[in-house]
Amino acid sequence: MSLFLSLLLFLPIAPDSVVRIYQVPDSTETIFLVRIELSPSMLQYRKADGRYQAEYEVQIELFGGKDLLKGDYWRYTTTQDSYPQTHSTQESINRFVVLRAPHRDRYEIKVRVKDLGSGRVVLERKQKFSGYFLEGKRGLWVSDFVPLDREKYREGEKVVVSPYFSEADPFLFFRGVSRSPFTLRWKLLAEEGLRVKPLEEAERQYPEGPFADTLSIPIEGLTSGSYLLEAQFRVNGRVVAKRTFRFFLYGFNLLSDEDYFDLVDALRYLNPESWEIEELRKAEPAERESLWDAFWKRRDPTPETERNELKDEFLRRVEYANTHFSSPLVKGYKSDRGRVYIKLGPPDEREYHPFELEYPAYEIWYYYSLNLTLVFMDERGIGDYVLVYPRNFNLWDF
Repeated sequence: MSLFLSLLLFLPIAPDSVVRIYQVPDSTETIFLVRIELSPSMLQYRKADGRYQAEYEVQIELFGGKDLLKGDYWRYTTTQDSYPQTHSTQESINRFVVLRAPHRDRYEIKVRVKDLGSGRVVLERKQKFSGYFLEGKRGLWVSDFVPLDREKYREGEKVVVSPYFSEADPFLFFRGVSRSPFTLRWKLLAEEGLRVKPLEEAERQYPEGPFADTLSIPIEGLTSGSYLLEAQFRVNGRVVAKRTFRFFLYGFNLLSDEDYFDLVDALRYLNPESWEIEELRKAEPAERESLWDAFWKRRDPTPETERNELKDEFLRRVEYANTHFSSPLVKGYKSDRGRVYIKLGPPDEREYHPFELEYPAYEIWYYYSLNLTLVFMDERGIGDYVLVYPRNFNLWDF
């Protein structure tokens, strides 16, 4: 598992504002479940009675072919208790909308979220769908896999949740109708960069008629990362429908040993005391999370708040470095660009020169506040940009 993904996934929520849409048809109509996850930092706030308030509008249009089937908007107010919470990228504002429409061959859903304080559109999503009900011509139709809150489901309520899981097993709901007995065959895959690794396979048998069922995916023995559930619905041995569900596991307790030691290694860019790094390296697995928390507690710039902004920023920089600066030779956080990015942050200006006749690809980074210009060159042509100017540059001087 790559370190950047593990970093991303032991943070408690998805990193960006997103729209997730699930299609759940039945015999008379098609239902779309729309879950909106909005980062508080996308909104403009005003202070009122010692708290911070923002107003926003959710606009949704549902088209069947070229026909507008549904169109509506909803206005909401969100309140944050402190100023740091208004800029948090690790908390989400969640909204849920149910759309119902007659069966069509094709659908398109347009979602816009508008910040009423600034007038800006802060989130926009368009997604096209094929009508799942058409699969009934082949003897079976089935909904998407929908992630639900297990406890709420036991109480008779269907609450759609984010596909990010830490301690609880992913709990998926699906339903449909089959004119014949059928087999559900599914397999779990671990996504490792561009590779997919099979983990587990299983199958279930179902009689003909309507069905509604749940599938719980055990996460015991899995580490932080991205996983894919692939399912085939077979009638008389023939595949008549396929569904997939991608989910993510996060949590410090789910980090692999390799990811944990990479994470500790990246702390050197903070100039910690040598005993702190040694303590983290030698820690037993059961001690790691408490020692990690203690390390950052000593560096919390705002101990009166729940979030440690310094830790959050460090993790974002390491995640960015591993996402954008990794090469076949070195992990992003160890590369020259990665070391600079983690230590100094993003440059004030960045020039890209990917195609030059006389030189290999290179980049120029400008840090105007530091009076610093850096040049990185891909001398081997494999994405491993090394620092070539200034030659006497010492990152530890900053």
